[in-house]
Amino acid sequence: MNTSTISLSDLVKVDRRGREFIAEVTARDSNGELQLRPLQRSTYYSARPREVVAHYRAMGRPSSLAPVRTGDVLRVNIDGTEAYCLVDGRMQKPPGRLHQVSVTPLGQSTSVPIAYADLRERYRRLGRRRA
Repeated sequence: MNTSTISLSDLVKVDRRGREFIAEVTARDSNGELQLRPLQRSTYYSARPREVVAHYRAMGRPSSLAPVRTGDVLRVNIDGTEAYCLVDGRMQKPPGRLHQVSVTPLGQSTSVPIAYADLRERYRRLGRRRA
């Protein structure tokens, strides 16, 4: 993947030796290698351009004009702690409640409904490595 479009603080999905993880970009070398801060349990702190599988750009806080989509990564507030989650369901509005979206926290397998008011930042997937 071409890493010239990846900015600092963007998220990337990396496939390193068969292990996939999502990380925040902290620096980029002149040869395209990325320095990372893993958001999931990982011991890798750098990635070559060929190891980048997907690129997520920070899009700011979601609004009603730009709803979240399945596949977006969200930074949310869960019980007072910040967490990164992958959107796996559509936004719903239960009767008498705020809008909710179904998400799966990174590194976990169970889905959790999150109130729309708890969403802090949205990351939209821009690029994907071709197979």
